[in-house]
Amino acid sequence: MLNLPVQSLEYGDIRQAFIEFLKGQTAYKDFNFDASGIATQLNLMAYNSHLIGFFIKMLLDESFTDSAHTREALYSHAKKTAYIPRGRRSARAEVELKISMDESKVPLNDLVLVPRGSSFTSANSIQDTRVFQLPDDVLAKTRTQVGSTVTYSTGPIIAYEGKLLDWRFLVDSSVQNQKFVIKDRNVDIDTLRVFVKASPSATESVAYQRAQYADDIANTNEVYYITTNEDGFYQVFFGADVFGKQPVNGNEIYVTYVATNGLSGNGGKNFSFNPTGPDLTNDYSVGNFSDFEVITHSPSSGGMEQETIESLRFTIPNHYRRQNRLVSEPDYKSILLEEFRSIDSINVWGGEKSKRRDYGKVYCSIKPKNALYLTGAAKKEIKERILNVYGVVAGDIVFVDPEYIDVSVQVIATIDKSKTNSNITDIESLITTRIANYNANTLNRFSSFLSDQDMLNAAKGGDRYIASLYSFKTLSKSATVIYGSTGTNQVDFANPLRAATLSSTEFTYGGKTCKFKDEGGNLYIYADGAKMLAQSFGSVDYAAGTIEFRFPEFARVPGFTGQSGRLRFTADAVNPDVATELNNIVRITQTRVQFK
Repeated sequence: MLNLPVQSLEYGDIRQAFIEFLKGQTAYKDFNFDASGIATQLNLMAYNSHLIGFFIKMLLDESFTDSAHTREALYSHAKKTAYIPRGRRSARAEVELKISMDESKVPLNDLVLVPRGSSFTSANSIQDTRVFQLPDDVLAKTRTQVGSTVTYSTGPIIAYEGKLLDWRFLVDSSVQNQKFVIKDRNVDIDTLRVFVKASPSATESVAYQRAQYADDIANTNEVYYITTNEDGFYQVFFGADVFGKQPVNGNEIYVTYVATNGLSGNGGKNFSFNPTGPDLTNDYSVGNFSDFEVITHSPSSGGMEQETIESLRFTIPNHYRRQNRLVSEPDYKSILLEEFRSIDSINVWGGEKSKRRDYGKVYCSIKPKNALYLTGAAKKEIKERILNVYGVVAGDIVFVDPEYIDVSVQVIATIDKSKTNSNITDIESLITTRIANYNANTLNRFSSFLSDQDMLNAAKGGDRYIASLYSFKTLSKSATVIYGSTGTNQVDFANPLRAATLSSTEFTYGGKTCKFKDEGGNLYIYADGAKMLAQSFGSVDYAAGTIEFRFPEFARVPGFTGQSGRLRFTADAVNPDVATELNNIVRITQTRVQFK
């Protein structure tokens, strides 16, 4: 068999190699290798060799993160880098609960306890009912009184979509290498709480805190660690009295968590409180009251399914490269993408690169999935996670919301009608759809820019009957105005604008419907087609694409209530391409097709 050629692992090639080898042997040179008996033997040998080769190749593939095909192998690689694969993540909603009562029923403690396990109900984005849980006790301590009615408020709190469940383990020292595995694939580990009781019948418990790393952990610290086992379930373990206190024989480990529906929890806007039953032992428990009001500070968002295999392949090596540090911009991007998978696009830069230089700060802009802006609750959670886990002072991270450069595209098309039977309406729809696909696949994220050539090539799609295409672009961008503020607002288009084309959306001022218009590089208020005031309220630098303006103290933007509104500026673009920088995102919001 020393002369058997091995040039391929494909079944057909292996079989033919066997035949060629046997033909070279004197004993087999006159054999008919297509005869049923010997053909069956050759088939079996070829199949066996092919399967062995495939098996060895798969083993080698699974030995490396970038070529692994199975979750089991990727979970094993994750353990080597101390990375915890992310399972489902609950949608979070920021709500405020107000409890009202007659002053005769005010609790002696002058507060109301909203216990762990209390819940809210809301409909998601497709009107399915979802329940949102509180994994920890919350105290409503802010008190207001109107007449004889007293109201206690919790302030903004985070509720997690899902069902609050628990898992109990009895520590048994007779079991070698006992494992504490939570066999539920819907666990949101951010809601995981671990308690240790002296025995199952004990009423008191000790809360253990999650430790990410063993640094500075003493043998008496009450901490736990978490990992994934080979089946993808989360496993809780302790420090073996070396890097944390180890529960002893007879202790009960009591684990609570929210089992979530993941992505389907997003989109809840209107919440109602589900009161618990009366608590006769505590007069300050929320179950003793019945008048509730829920205020939604931010709709539910951030619900995610478990990490995909492709995501694991990307995240595991990046987690290792970062080496548990936050120094460079890629470090911040890596940890934020690792910890918060609801991020659709992210950009991080040093304060020295900002328009107003701010040395020593890290600026971060995040576009979340299923929303345009990050909620205040999400920003708070990110800051606290980075501060508590990585020891970076939260004040060094400055969040700025994405700024969207909206592009209205007018495409001028020339059609050779001799080369197509399609009517103009169908061609217009086709071009519009292709530009929409270009927008979805290429734009609407950080560090992307609108290439006129790429957009028009996508619109043409190789159709010969489209003789030529060219485009004009109008840019628009919104700015938040604070009512009553006399400060200067800035709008940066990050692209040069065509002179004398700037105008704003309408607002009300002095009993009239007004808008800003440019005159000689200065912004004036116009009403009924005429300049309303001789006073300038700002200026425009068309070459730089920047605007500075003051919003009149008593002006208001229609349709907005509260203390602020949004004013939109529009101008024609000079360049065919539309660039972005820092926290700017370009997107096509309107496409019009005109035929020559």
